[in-house]
Amino acid sequence: NDVAAISPFGLLTAQSAGMKPQPGESLRSWNLKTTPFRPIARAQVNAIADDPDAKASKALTGGAADSTALVAKKEEEEPEFVKDEDGGYLEQSTMIYLHYRGVRCISLWPKPENREATPHVAVTVSKDVIAVSKIGMDGVSLQTPAVWKRDDPHEMVGDVNALAHESVDKFWSGDNAGRLRCWDVNASGKGVVQEVNSQSAGWLSGLCLWPESGAMVCSHSSGMGFIDYRAGKVIRQQYTKDSVGKVCILNGSSPMLFAGIGSELMQYDTRCFRDGTDYKPKAIASWSLGSAVTSLSCTETGKGDRK
Repeated sequence: NDVAAISPFGLLTAQSAGMKPQPGESLRSWNLKTTPFRPIARAQVNAIADDPDAKASKALTGGAADSTALVAKKEEEEPEFVKDEDGGYLEQSTMIYLHYRGVRCISLWPKPENREATPHVAVTVSKDVIAVSKIGMDGVSLQTPAVWKRDDPHEMVGDVNALAHESVDKFWSGDNAGRLRCWDVNASGKGVVQEVNSQSAGWLSGLCLWPESGAMVCSHSSGMGFIDYRAGKVIRQQYTKDSVGKVCILNGSSPMLFAGIGSELMQYDTRCFRDGTDYKPKAIASWSLGSAVTSLSCTETGKGDRK
């Protein structure tokens, strides 16, 4: 359902737990130093590149061109990954005993928008639990127990498919009924400090916030909704032909919004709202992909480009 990089070699994955969920199955951590997530062809090329004897052998036999052609052909096809002979990739991961039901979303703080940003807190949500956990010092684990946890976050009203941080202490979640809830780890009681109806015409699938302006955008199966969460009202609903799988921004001050609409990846400029709420975001770029977009992530390169 979701994946998050908590370090250069650490991953968190959120997955459905099946018909009879067991503790730890829906949230796992991975150490990429010990997990062979690489295609066989790429691994063979890397091995040849690192082996001087293999290079000499290829040069003498004239097999370098054949090898290059074979690798090029292999990369055009679906990559064949290294097989795990120890019983499956799941044995290479570490189960995190926090949720029973399937985990739908992971949100990191601070957001890893560039190489200097190092996340130290992770929020995870399922139908039965929403929790805040500290990332371990090793960069491949979550500390247990969670520093903050609440059961039944949306009263079992469908799945909670949207999650995003507003600050280190506050974050928002959204369910299939279109309800958006703001959680404060310092608040008393359940921890809900605000609730907004997104007025979406479908299931919520993603959420992004601009805390400086008090605005957010939520994606759903019928389009996107722009909300002034300080006033608790919807600014604009933008309907699309295909469902919007996810939305993504670089950070809370970036006006560029990326949205996966069906199999199209769209880039919007949201600075249109400075001319009034009647103006809709302007599409400035698009990319056609092979299938429906289900996940998005944005980071900044060393040159300052957004990828």
